[in-house]
Amino acid sequence: MLEQHISDFRGNNVIIGDVYPPSTFAVWIAEVSGTLWMLGIALIIFGKSIFDITGLPVPFFVDYISNNKVQTFIILFVLNNIGHSFLATGAFEIYLNDDLIFSKLQTGRFPTMNEMFMILDSHGYSSDVLIT
Repeated sequence: MLEQHISDFRGNNVIIGDVYPPSTFAVWIAEVSGTLWMLGIALIIFGKSIFDITGLPVPFFVDYISNNKVQTFIILFVLNNIGHSFLATGAFEIYLNDDLIFSKLQTGRFPTMNEMFMILDSHGYSSDVLIT
């Protein structure tokens, strides 16, 4: 419904939706957890055979992973999900011509339809539509 009313308002105004970037630390955590996930899955699947083929002695942790595949998979799965949850910023930011007109990060909530119409009205767009 809002999109229908914004189409008249758009004109020369720029309305853009984009992803709010997470912090560098959050990206690093997600990358590390993803790498551990992939290495762990490779060790679950191939395990001791990698070391048997190369003739190298099997490290303790590889032996442990080979003997506890389900437990290792669950631990890796949980750690990977926790690591990637750092990427969620919870942002819902609305800009109108480079001006921030609503921020979920500042208010801690999403805007209501009526609130969006009032915000747009205060920026020069008038609408008789009110949602009850």
